Amino acid sequence: MSTALAAGKNGQAGKSKVGHLYLYEKTPATEGAWPIVPGGAWGKMNYKLLGNTLDFVFNGHGLSITWPYKLIAYNENWPEVVLLGNGTANGGGEVHIKGTYIGALPESQYPTDTSDEYAGCGTKIWLVLAEDVGDGVMGGVWRPDAYLFEGDLIYFACPLTP
Repeated sequence: MSTALAAGKNGQAGKSKVGHLYLYEKTPATEGAWPIVPGGAWGKMNYKLLGNTLDFVFNGHGLSITWPYKLIAYNENWPEVVLLGNGTANGGGEVHIKGTYIGALPESQYPTDTSDEYAGCGTKIWLVLAEDVGDGVMGGVWRPDAYLFEGDLIYFACPLTP
Protein backbone atom coordinates (compact mmCIF):
# COMPACT_ATOMS: atom_id res chain seq x y z
CA MET A 1 0.00 0.00 0.00
CA SER A 2 1.55 3.24 -1.05
CA THR A 3 -0.79 5.67 0.65
CA ALA A 4 -2.80 5.92 3.81
CA LEU A 5 -6.00 5.99 1.78
CA ALA A 6 -5.21 2.52 0.41
CA ALA A 7 -5.64 0.99 3.87
CA GLY A 8 -8.22 -1.71 4.51
CA LYS A 9 -11.02 -2.36 6.94
CA ASN A 10 -10.72 -1.82 10.69
CA GLY A 11 -12.11 -4.29 13.21
CA GLN A 12 -12.41 -8.02 13.63
CA ALA A 13 -11.09 -10.16 10.79
CA GLY A 14 -14.04 -12.37 9.87
CA LYS A 15 -14.85 -14.75 12.72
CA SER A 16 -11.29 -14.82 14.04
CA LYS A 17 -10.10 -13.45 17.35
CA VAL A 18 -7.79 -11.03 15.50
CA GLY A 19 -8.52 -7.39 14.84
CA HIS A 20 -6.95 -4.81 12.54
CA LEU A 21 -6.64 -1.11 13.22
CA TYR A 22 -5.29 1.46 10.79
CA LEU A 23 -3.76 4.69 12.01
CA TYR A 24 -3.32 7.73 9.77
CA GLU A 25 -1.63 11.07 9.51
CA LYS A 26 -4.50 13.54 9.73
CA THR A 27 -4.98 17.25 9.15
CA PRO A 28 -5.73 18.89 12.52
CA ALA A 29 -9.02 20.79 12.69
CA THR A 30 -10.41 22.94 15.46
CA GLU A 31 -13.88 21.44 14.99
CA GLY A 32 -15.28 18.34 13.33
CA ALA A 33 -13.50 15.44 11.69
CA TRP A 34 -9.79 15.45 11.05
CA PRO A 35 -9.34 14.34 7.41
CA ILE A 36 -6.69 11.78 6.47
CA VAL A 37 -3.69 13.29 4.68
CA PRO A 38 -3.61 11.77 1.15
CA GLY A 39 -0.29 9.95 0.70
CA GLY A 40 0.60 10.65 4.34
CA ALA A 41 2.17 8.45 6.97
CA TRP A 42 0.12 5.50 8.20
CA GLY A 43 0.30 2.32 10.23
CA LYS A 44 -1.49 -0.94 10.87
CA MET A 45 -1.96 -2.68 14.19
CA ASN A 46 -2.92 -6.35 14.33
CA TYR A 47 -4.21 -7.31 17.75
CA LYS A 48 -5.81 -10.04 19.84
CA LEU A 49 -7.91 -9.09 22.82
CA LEU A 50 -7.91 -11.89 25.37
CA GLY A 51 -9.49 -10.90 28.67
CA ASN A 52 -7.33 -8.15 30.15
CA THR A 53 -4.48 -8.82 27.70
CA LEU A 54 -3.90 -6.94 24.47
CA ASP A 55 -1.36 -8.73 22.26
CA PHE A 56 -0.39 -6.61 19.27
CA VAL A 57 1.99 -5.90 16.43
CA PHE A 58 2.13 -2.39 14.97
CA ASN A 59 3.94 -1.35 11.80
CA GLY A 60 4.17 2.32 10.85
CA HIS A 61 5.18 3.70 7.44
CA GLY A 62 6.23 7.09 6.08
CA LEU A 63 7.36 8.41 9.47
CA SER A 64 10.17 10.83 10.30
CA ILE A 65 13.45 8.95 9.99
CA THR A 66 15.20 7.92 13.24
CA TRP A 67 12.63 9.60 15.49
CA PRO A 68 11.49 7.66 18.58
CA TYR A 69 7.75 7.01 18.88
CA LYS A 70 5.33 5.64 21.47
CA LEU A 71 2.15 3.71 20.81
CA ILE A 72 -0.51 4.83 23.30
CA ALA A 73 -4.13 4.20 24.23
CA TYR A 74 -6.22 7.30 24.84
CA ASN A 75 -9.83 8.03 25.85
CA GLU A 76 -10.50 11.79 26.00
CA ASN A 77 -9.35 12.00 29.63
CA TRP A 78 -6.68 14.51 28.64
CA PRO A 79 -3.80 14.35 29.28
CA GLU A 80 -3.83 10.76 30.64
CA VAL A 81 -2.67 7.96 28.31
CA VAL A 82 -1.60 4.32 28.59
CA LEU A 83 1.75 3.36 27.08
CA LEU A 84 1.53 0.22 24.93
CA GLY A 85 5.03 0.20 23.46
CA ASN A 86 7.76 2.19 21.78
CA GLY A 87 10.16 2.09 18.86
CA THR A 88 12.33 4.23 16.62
CA ALA A 89 11.66 4.76 12.92
CA ASN A 90 14.41 3.27 10.77
CA GLY A 91 16.17 4.90 7.80
CA GLY A 92 13.14 4.10 5.64
CA GLY A 93 10.69 5.84 8.01
CA GLU A 94 9.24 2.57 9.30
CA VAL A 95 8.69 1.53 12.91
CA HIS A 96 7.85 -1.90 14.33
CA ILE A 97 6.34 -2.15 17.82
CA LYS A 98 5.27 -5.49 19.28
CA GLY A 99 3.98 -6.14 22.75
CA THR A 100 1.47 -7.36 25.28
CA TYR A 101 -0.44 -4.96 27.47
CA ILE A 102 -1.92 -6.42 30.63
CA GLY A 103 -4.60 -4.44 32.39
CA ALA A 104 -7.65 -2.35 31.67
CA LEU A 105 -7.58 -0.15 28.60
CA PRO A 106 -9.01 3.33 28.95
CA GLU A 107 -12.68 3.41 27.98
CA SER A 108 -13.73 5.88 25.31
CA GLN A 109 -16.70 8.16 25.77
CA TYR A 110 -18.05 6.62 22.56
CA PRO A 111 -19.01 2.98 23.29
CA THR A 112 -19.87 0.69 20.43
CA ASP A 113 -23.43 -0.33 19.70
CA THR A 114 -22.44 -3.53 17.91
CA SER A 115 -23.91 -6.83 19.01
CA ASP A 116 -20.86 -9.09 18.61
CA GLU A 117 -18.96 -10.69 21.49
CA TYR A 118 -16.64 -7.68 21.71
CA ALA A 119 -19.52 -5.23 22.16
CA GLY A 120 -18.69 -2.94 25.01
CA CYS A 121 -16.22 -0.14 25.18
CA GLY A 122 -13.52 1.07 22.89
CA THR A 123 -10.28 2.95 23.06
CA LYS A 124 -8.29 5.15 20.70
CA ILE A 125 -4.79 4.10 19.69
CA TRP A 126 -2.29 6.78 18.62
CA LEU A 127 1.36 6.80 17.59
CA VAL A 128 3.02 9.90 19.04
CA LEU A 129 6.51 11.28 19.40
CA ALA A 130 8.19 9.67 22.41
CA GLU A 131 9.31 12.96 23.89
CA ASP A 132 5.71 14.22 23.99
CA VAL A 133 4.69 11.53 26.52
CA GLY A 134 5.72 11.44 30.17
CA ASP A 135 4.67 9.15 32.99
CA GLY A 136 1.20 8.25 31.72
CA VAL A 137 0.42 11.73 30.42
CA MET A 138 0.86 13.70 27.25
CA GLY A 139 3.35 16.48 27.95
CA GLY A 140 2.93 20.17 27.29
CA VAL A 141 3.96 19.74 23.65
CA TRP A 142 1.20 18.95 21.16
CA ARG A 143 2.44 18.19 17.62
CA PRO A 144 -0.44 16.43 15.84
CA ASP A 145 1.24 16.86 12.43
CA ALA A 146 3.81 14.29 13.60
CA TYR A 147 1.33 11.74 15.03
CA LEU A 148 -0.79 8.92 13.63
CA PHE A 149 -4.41 8.80 14.78
CA GLU A 150 -6.97 5.99 14.89
CA GLY A 151 -9.17 5.18 11.94
CA ASP A 152 -11.61 3.65 14.43
CA LEU A 153 -11.69 2.51 18.04
CA ILE A 154 -10.59 -0.94 19.14
CA TYR A 155 -13.37 -2.58 21.13
CA PHE A 156 -13.27 -4.79 24.17
CA ALA A 157 -15.74 -6.11 26.72
CA CYS A 158 -16.39 -3.81 29.64
CA PRO A 159 -19.29 -2.68 31.80
CA LEU A 160 -21.05 0.29 30.27
CA THR A 161 -22.01 3.17 32.49
CA PRO A 162 -25.57 4.41 31.82
